[in-house]
Amino acid sequence: MEVIFGLGTGRCGTHSLAHLFNSQNSSSFSHEIGGIPFLPWEPSKGTFIHAIGTVEESGADFVGDVGFGTLMIS
Repeated sequence: MEVIFGLGTGRCGTHSLAHLFNSQNSSSFSHEIGGIPFLPWEPSKGTFIHAIGTVEESGADFVGDVGFGTLMIS
């Protein structure tokens, strides 16, 4: 399984990108699941692990979420 996060700025086509990803075989992508931002501005390993678990539940070969925001891993 491959986990992919699509990131962009607001109103730049992230919804269309999620739709494009979902049109591929064995893929399951959401668009900004859990509200905005899906991952909070403050980095948290536990929140990131929970986010990965949420997108992995589909069982598809390619999973992920597309939205806008910043990703900080420390």
